[in-house]
Amino acid sequence: IAATVDGVRIVCGYMPNGQAVGSEKYAYKLQWYAALTHWLKQEIAQHPRLALLGDFNIAPEDRDVHDPAAWKDQILCSEPERSALRDLQALGLADAFRLFDQPEKTYSWWDYRMGAFRRNFGLRIDHLLLSPPLVERCAACYTDKEPRKLERPSDHTPVVVELDEQAPAGDTLIALYPILATLTARTRQRLQARAQFLELPAGTTVFDERQACRGFPFVISGSIRVVKAAPNGRELPLYRVTP
Repeated sequence: IAATVDGVRIVCGYMPNGQAVGSEKYAYKLQWYAALTHWLKQEIAQHPRLALLGDFNIAPEDRDVHDPAAWKDQILCSEPERSALRDLQALGLADAFRLFDQPEKTYSWWDYRMGAFRRNFGLRIDHLLLSPPLVERCAACYTDKEPRKLERPSDHTPVVVELDEQAPAGDTLIALYPILATLTARTRQRLQARAQFLELPAGTTVFDERQACRGFPFVISGSIRVVKAAPNGRELPLYRVTP
């Protein structure tokens, strides 16, 4: 299911389980992921601000599994499944959960049997994948275990992402012109997608006071940094430009 909300394309999916490695349903799961990757490539071209979220039924890495040895080559953890997920992420989608330091053994699914939740025998198979413009706005991502503690809960628990509000219409990013030539091609392209570059007088120092808040990740080395300011020169809250 897909919808565009406030300029963000949200694609919510419930991906096939696959039943067992080598089964017909397993082969279908891999084919389904290939079809999803093909379709999503077109969606991203039309909607650069895109989030893909849901039950992926794949644990990306061994650290997302409570007992990697027991789950090795099993459904949800097999290498072909993980490869299919990597192909999906190769479209430019980032795992929001892994953008931040996370507690070890953090999962989103626990079987109902054998006291799995109480013993934290879980898997991280629910994900939020973000396109680059949303990565820039991603302030936090975490698993909320509280709903799993309810009397008759789902065997999954929510994964939450927090996005900073989009800059108001008419705002622009200012960067000191001489420094642009030193940026990598990728960084320059990402900046140009959302910025209007203005030439500032030599010696102008531009800096961002929100470095620790992940507001804008493009912090240039030295005293020359990226800042957000209104087109009329009025300083926006949390930012300032000093000559």
